[in-house]
Amino acid sequence: MLDVIIIGAGPVGLAAAIEAKRSNLKYVVLEKGVLVNSIFHFPSQMRFFTTAALLEIGGHPLPSTALKPDRTMVLDYYRRVAELEQLKIKLNHEVKTISQTVDGFDLNIVEIYRYQKKIHTFHAKHVVIATGYFDTPNGLGGIPGEKGPNTSYYYTEPHSYFDKEVAVIGAGNSGAEVSLELYHHGAKVTLIHNHDHF
Repeated sequence: MLDVIIIGAGPVGLAAAIEAKRSNLKYVVLEKGVLVNSIFHFPSQMRFFTTAALLEIGGHPLPSTALKPDRTMVLDYYRRVAELEQLKIKLNHEVKTISQTVDGFDLNIVEIYRYQKKIHTFHAKHVVIATGYFDTPNGLGGIPGEKGPNTSYYYTEPHSYFDKEVAVIGAGNSGAEVSLELYHHGAKVTLIHNHDHF
């Protein structure tokens, strides 16, 4: 039986794995996608709105010549940390259920490998859920079309939006940046903001 199972191989899950390893605990990280899956799905040219130091984990410095690191730098950094720390990570392992037992937890897992699914059960004394929020967007309050074929909660790059009408919902840093990028690449952009000020 494992001491701890960490669900999610994002920055928080990796930091938890580093601490588990340094505490000599038997652990594994289960990730349904790729390493730092959410960051991998960020827009390809994205820059973070924070400094490199605030993205660091485990005492490993994030070398960056730019004031704000970009997506590629950050992906490389977390991959290097996982390699340096030799973290036990199982990618493409999606947790389906967690059941409490007398001595801990049973987790039913679906492993997707080369279009084949395998079912596994893992046992652990403790579970850390570090899944983040990227895969559960807020939604649009049930309005018609919120789940339609022309609605996306993820943005990668502007090219496919050339000469199209696009509504960007939310005028925070990301919404404003995406709106400008789309506009500069030929999209007809409407920015929707639900506050009376920016």
